[in-house]
Amino acid sequence: MELLRTNITEQPFKSEQEEIVFFKEVKPVFCSLMMYHVKCYRMESRKPAGSMEAKLKFLHAELQEIDTFFASHLAFFEYYRSGSTAMDDKYFIRGRQDEHYSMEVQYLCSDLSFSTGYDLLIARLLANELLAADINEAIYNLQNNTTKEEKTGNVLHAAFQKGKGYVQTSYRAKELYVFLRSLVDAEGVINHTYKSFFELIVPGIANKQSHAFSPTSLLKYSDKVDMETRDNVKRLLQKMIRNIENY
Repeated sequence: MELLRTNITEQPFKSEQEEIVFFKEVKPVFCSLMMYHVKCYRMESRKPAGSMEAKLKFLHAELQEIDTFFASHLAFFEYYRSGSTAMDDKYFIRGRQDEHYSMEVQYLCSDLSFSTGYDLLIARLLANELLAADINEAIYNLQNNTTKEEKTGNVLHAAFQKGKGYVQTSYRAKELYVFLRSLVDAEGVINHTYKSFFELIVPGIANKQSHAFSPTSLLKYSDKVDMETRDNVKRLLQKMIRNIENY
């Protein structure tokens, strides 16, 4: 980050467009990785060492904080994710933030020569998306106690252990059941019943507890869906909605 700062000081931008690209596309990538790793370190140093319930409460609180952050800046994130450019000269040219300058952005922007504030919002967005994925997988691993490392509390470490072979998912059978059935019921699949759709799709899906699911095993959850399962699927759908403008 210091090298980036020195570079733009010694070699000023040649045009406003060059400055916009730097603060919209370049600096946030570097800054987001720094924010992500700092946050991972802080979480590991603050996570409770007690019961599974205490650890889950801690992780859910971290997710709620991320959700609140997204909701607080929804309009700006929709602008960024949609690829819009109409407000770029207000968001990503230094010193032009006037009436568009929120209090939080002012707080973030401690160095006016190296930030517009909004570049830091993008960095936080990117960092939080990485972190949310890790936390969701950590919650899943903790609930299922699949490895010795998870039982001793290193839940975030387990988030980086990726499986191979089948399509791997961090979601449980109940959550897969709800997601796939809702896809059929919403007419996202029009040439299958949910049972025949399961027979086509499910054998290629695995998680850390199941080398591969079977349609029969998944259909057993038809009367076992609880509120937690619904909430986890809703969270997945919310993440999909946030990301959809990238495609």
